[in-house]
Amino acid sequence: MAKIFYLLKQNKAQGSKIYGKWFAHGKTIETLNTRKMANHIAEHGSIYTPDVVFGVLEKFRSCLIEMLLESKRVKIDGLGIFYTTLQRT
Repeated sequence: MAKIFYLLKQNKAQGSKIYGKWFAHGKTIETLNTRKMANHIAEHGSIYTPDVVFGVLEKFRSCLIEMLLESKRVKIDGLGIFYTTLQRT
């Protein structure tokens, strides 16, 4: 069974319209790198070895960056849309 961990935090900003209200904030327990994610995928009955899955993920990453640098959006069904943004510093 999946578990999503969270913390409850109270807004303590004086003068805020939501002062005193409680909100749930997601809590991360681990960050998986590409290699760990490849191993995890391979453990799900995949016919591919972790090294093959890793290679596909690495190729995906490099191609995603390539497309973003060409000002294209990349939609991965069920995951989301990747696109570039601008930020003033």
